[in-house]
Amino acid sequence: MTMKVRIDTGLCEGHGQCVSAAPQVFDMADSDEYAHVVLESPPESMRGGVEFAQKLCPTKAVIVDG
Repeated sequence: MTMKVRIDTGLCEGHGQCVSAAPQVFDMADSDEYAHVVLESPPESMRGGVEFAQKLCPTKAVIVDG
């Protein structure tokens, strides 16, 4: 199953922990209110960083399916 990553923008408060944990998958400009997924279906080799980003998110806004 392919991993799918998304941000619940209703929960995201722009802490940026996901960007620090997996910068290839998440991004957030200084003017943004919340993080954005730049790689919706990252390769399996990035799963560790994505799951770490999910764990670090204080509002549980990072959602990983698959």
